[in-house]
Amino acid sequence: MEGLRLGRATVDQLAAVVAGVLADVPPYPPAAFSGRGVVMVGGGLHYLIPAWASLSVLRKSGCHLPVEVWFPVAEQPSRPAVAALEGLGGVAVRTLDVVDLQQRGFALKSAALLLSSFQEVLFLDSDNLAVRDPSPLFASPQYAATGALFWRDFWDRSSVPEIHEVLRFPNEQVPKVTFESGQMVIDKARHWRGLLLAVYMNVYGKTFAELLSCYLGKGDKETFVYAMLAAGEAYWVSPQPPGSAGVVQVLCEPGRAASCRRQFMGNTMVQPGPDGLPLFFHANYEKWDLALPAAFEAYQRRWQVLAPGGQDVVGGVFLNTSYGIGYDVERHVFQVLSALRCAPWFTAYYQLRLALDDPPLPALDGFHPLPNYISFRPFYRLGWSGAYMGLFRPSLGDRLVHAYYRVLRWRLKPLERRLKGKK
Repeated sequence: MEGLRLGRATVDQLAAVVAGVLADVPPYPPAAFSGRGVVMVGGGLHYLIPAWASLSVLRKSGCHLPVEVWFPVAEQPSRPAVAALEGLGGVAVRTLDVVDLQQRGFALKSAALLLSSFQEVLFLDSDNLAVRDPSPLFASPQYAATGALFWRDFWDRSSVPEIHEVLRFPNEQVPKVTFESGQMVIDKARHWRGLLLAVYMNVYGKTFAELLSCYLGKGDKETFVYAMLAAGEAYWVSPQPPGSAGVVQVLCEPGRAASCRRQFMGNTMVQPGPDGLPLFFHANYEKWDLALPAAFEAYQRRWQVLAPGGQDVVGGVFLNTSYGIGYDVERHVFQVLSALRCAPWFTAYYQLRLALDDPPLPALDGFHPLPNYISFRPFYRLGWSGAYMGLFRPSLGDRLVHAYYRVLRWRLKPLERRLKGKK
């Protein structure tokens, strides 16, 4: 985007490394994996609380697939917490006690996916709610044809121009979009080579994250699709861009009441199933926590409006039985998390996590803080393009600023660098 390119020596060196990894991939071990299941990575309070909500909603949706929740060694929950998780039904708690595996960072996701006992995996981020039963994904024509299902992120491609040379696939196959790894469906038998390359790319994430994405969403999310491209493996990507659930707020410029405007503020990415209906509510911007009022009547809903379209979430999505949901998901999460804070095992677990430097939960003072929201307008004004552009209405001034940063600014960059070099 800034007109910078990788040097030929760097491209050749990286391409040789990738080719070497693919050449050394051992044969798929069919005896090591079997069946279908859900995989999730847990952690301390920051991840266990949303995971508890996610698992509860998963079972509420009617999904009976077995689940493995993987924890880093230092964040292994207490025995009572393990028993509580397993009490949700069909949940196994496992530890990422792998030699030389960094116990933090995005490599944990690919490691858990690889090491899980299942051959066919639905990976879910701990803050992702499957509001309908996701089991039919394994029976979908898209999965039968490819063995891998992925979903789009809000942003257009920002990988380096030479990425097809590094990974050695045709330039015309470079995706024009970015991807979101909060939910993935992968058959290890059909994607063994691509999966192992993705693990490698995440172990060396400081290198590959810079190649695959700009500052928006750096991490593991691009590695799985690009690794499969490098391995020559087929995959499916949802043709429908993500939506966003949030609220509509009135925003005013300080001292200029006349410039007030209504603006959508999202906090949760909404991904559709192959049928186009909402399937995943990924609360990746503001994870669930226990800062809740005593009664739901005092609770400020985070999911009021679904964009694009402005559809009412409660009456138009959750309570619409044609979607297969048929209940108020947000009220259910409130009830589940309220009960969690009062669970007999939770106080001891909370004290343990505090001793291990987890941040304390906010005190309940008769109110609860509103979740943070993401405003897409600043990204638009900085020149970013993508599916998010359908989630709000830019003004004429916004469009002019967007055009400057999107086109003119980057055409002037080489001249700016040359002028600086002459000084």
